[in-house]
This record gives sequence, C-alpha cells and structure tokens, in this order.
Amino acid sequence: MVGYHGLLIFLLLAVQRSHETCGFTCYPRIATKTCCQCSYLSPSSVEDHDASSLTNETAGKRVNERFREVMALIKSRYGGECDCRRTKMYIYRAKKLSIESATGVLDFLDSFLPNEVVLQLLIESPRILNKSVDSYLRPTAEFLLNLWGEELFNQAMQRNPQLLLTSGIGYNKAEPESSKQQNLSVDRVLMETVDLSNTQLIKLRNQSPFVFSLAPNKVNEGVDYLCEILKPSGNQKLVLRKMIMTNPNFLNLHVHTNLKPRVEYLTSTLQLSPKELSKLLQTGSVLALSVDQNLKPTLEYLKEDLLLAENLKKCVLSHPALLGLSLSNLQRKTNALNSITKGLASKVARRCPSVFSLSLDENIYPKIEFLARVWGCEDDDTVLGTWLQEYPNVLTLSVEGNIQPTMNFFNRTGYTMLDDDWRLIEGNKRIPGRYIASSLFHRLLPRWHYCMKNDVPKPPLHMIVGRSDESFCQHLSLDLNQFALFRKEAIPRLKFSSQFDTWLKTGRPIDI
Repeated sequence: MVGYHGLLIFLLLAVQRSHETCGFTCYPRIATKTCCQCSYLSPSSVEDHDASSLTNETAGKRVNERFREVMALIKSRYGGECDCRRTKMYIYRAKKLSIESATGVLDFLDSFLPNEVVLQLLIESPRILNKSVDSYLRPTAEFLLNLWGEELFNQAMQRNPQLLLTSGIGYNKAEPESSKQQNLSVDRVLMETVDLSNTQLIKLRNQSPFVFSLAPNKVNEGVDYLCEILKPSGNQKLVLRKMIMTNPNFLNLHVHTNLKPRVEYLTSTLQLSPKELSKLLQTGSVLALSVDQNLKPTLEYLKEDLLLAENLKKCVLSHPALLGLSLSNLQRKTNALNSITKGLASKVARRCPSVFSLSLDENIYPKIEFLARVWGCEDDDTVLGTWLQEYPNVLTLSVEGNIQPTMNFFNRTGYTMLDDDWRLIEGNKRIPGRYIASSLFHRLLPRWHYCMKNDVPKPPLHMIVGRSDESFCQHLSLDLNQFALFRKEAIPRLKFSSQFDTWLKTGRPIDI
C-alpha cells in the first residue's frame, strides 16, 4: 500500500511544471482548463489566478481592455488600494459592465459617500458596479433617506454601505425589465384580487417592502386560495385587505404546506363557520403559527387545563392573539391567577382572554396589588379573587391612566374613602370593578358637574355610573337636551383639567 501511494506521488511530481510566464503550477493529467498564460493545462479555474495576470500581453491572446479601463478608473479615484482579488475577478468576468456604467456608479457613490466607504463597498460587493443608477441605486438611496432622515442615513451608509443593494425597495419605471415585471405583477395581483388601492400599495411598500420582492405566482396562489376559502362569508376582499395591511407575512407562505393545513385544522377543531373563520384570520398572525408546534398544543391547553371546552371557540374568536402565546407563558399566568383563587384563571379566560396577553410582571401584578389596596383586601385573597371574578376586564385598564383617576373621583366625591396610599379606610364601600371601568370623562365627570351646576343632590352611585343618559335625566328631573349640550362642551375642559396632574407626574399625553 505504501509503495502504491509513493508511486502516485512520484508520478504527480513528475508531471508538475512551473511556468515562468504566469507563476502557476499545472497538472496536465487532471487539468480541466487551459492556463491563460501558456499552453499547459491547469486544474485551477480562472478564479485561482490573479486577475491582473489574465490580461498579460505575454499570453498571446486578446487583452481585456475593458478590465484595464475600469481598474485604471478605480485606481485613479481611490489610489492603488483596491487590490482585491474578488473585485478584480468580478470586473474581469462581468461581460456587460462598461466603463460608462462603472463611471456613472462611482460618480453617484462619490456624491454622498467618503472615498474609504466607496472603496470598502467595491471590495465587499463589487457587483454594485453593474447596478443601474437611475433604476436601482438612486431610488433605493432616496427610499432609505426618506425613511431614516439625512443624519441617520449617512451613519447607516458608512456603517453598512451594502444597504444600497437591498432588494425589493426603491424601484421606479426605469428599472430592469425582469424586476419591473415582478413588481408590477405583485402590484397587479394585490390590486385585482383584493382591490388594494394605490394609497394602500404605497403604504405597504413603505412598511413591508419585502412583499414586492416575492414571486408573483406565489402571492397570487396564496391570495386566490384565501379568497376562495373566505368567499362564503361575503366579505373576503375586505378581510384580505385588512390581513395584508396589518400582517402581510402570510403572503410568503406556501398554500399546500402552510396555509391549507392551518386553515383546515382551525376550521375542524373549532367548528368555524365562514364568517367566524374570516373574523379569526383578520389579523393575519394566526396563519403564521405551526399546527404541530403552536396551534394544537395551545388549543389543547386551553381546553384541558383552563377548562374551556364549551367556550373554546368564543374565547379564541374574542382574542385570536391567544393562539400565539407560548405554553410556558400561559402556564405562568394561569398559576399566578389561580394562586389568588382556584378557578380564577378559567374565569378570566372566559370573560376577558386579552388579560393573558398582558405582561405578568409589568401589568397584571401591579394592577392586582393596587386593586387589593383600594378594595381593602391585601391580606384576604378570597375577597380579592371574588371581586376580580366579578369583572376581570378591570385588569386591562391602566393604573395611572384609568384606575387611579377614576378612584380619585370616587374618593373626592365621597362614594368611598381612601387614605394617601390609596388604601380603603375601614368601614367604607368598595367600588366594583365594573364601576371603575366607567368612562371618567364621558360619563362620571359630566354627570357630576351637571348635578352640581343645577343644585341637584348627590345622586346614588348606581345612578351616576350605570344608568343611560335618558334614565339618568328622567330620574333626577333634568333636561336631556340641555345635559347633552353641556356634556359636549365640558368634555374637553374636564379632560384637560383631570389629565393635567397625570401629565405632570408621568408625561402621559393629554387626550382631548
């Protein structure tokens, strides 16, 4: 065996020859290409040769004048530093590259980039020399400039000049024919199948430019499939427009491997009608979820662990984002709610499933702690759980923007009594969560101030909170039209007055 390998090495060395003209070693018996500098054969492809040797006149072949002109242009502008093998090889092989187009690209780059950045770009991505300035580079640069502003654009270009080669954005009518056909085809698909307007197309191009770099056939196939599925609902185009404008990622999904299995699984598992399916799909995010890794485990958890077998469809339809939550996320929030009162998590999921999309540490815990203070049950989880079950939607309110201002109203008007730390003073009434969720500016404040203006005695709590305007005015012998006029004029003033303190403390905008 040793003798065989030794003989093989000897034979290879015997045929190895070194060429003085090009400096490369050729192996005649295993070569695949002719050496550009002599008559011997070389196993190395042209990439293995220094591009400068490819134009050596000693080869006895036609000199690549275009290559020399472009390299001379680069050298004259940026010195002799662009001695990169990748750049030389690209220029040598780019048959369609002309000295005129290269000059135009370099003139454009020099207009807003320092020489060292242009040189870096030529070294890392020499293909930029073959891009059209008017139909590719300039529109892309203008798009990024409008998106980021001049200062951020300049910083981004110097940090990563290859952003100019981003595909799918900034094209105009003068772009290359292949790209033009693709973009127009995507536009046409969206306009003809779902009646997307020009304004919506412009907005979509700015927000999600990747859509216009997708294969038109792929987009068309997906949109046609969903149109057919949603057709019985009668509003398929409207639903698809909403899906495209809110979450267009589904346009990149294949029908048979992604869209169809997910639609069929949701329809069969939840027993969805066409209208219910259209409601579920409106956000578009549900279609991005895998059946095996997301949809199936999540639905099984909601059904088995949260005991939502009878209310599963209602729960999912009221808050489709529930399907996008991880199991660990759901389990953590379920355990936290059930630690207060057994079965609380199930009650919350039935009546207000959007609570599960809130951050446990930043939203749910702080709200529960604050409500425990204003309800006077910090040490009594049973009472706390009972009041949360009565109206779990209160957990979706902002503490600083909603709960505190409303509780401050009830405290100052005497419907309850709280100390300086928002704790319920013993012997006073708890304000139910449903009342806390009442609109402070459209209901509570206008009614209270109108009563005070007309010397009406303090109305009962249920009257000022729960009654309709007609019932409220009729019970207190007030003129409904006069009250409606007062409320319309007073709401902006009351909002500013009430929200001013909150703005000073938190910076929360005043909503007028």
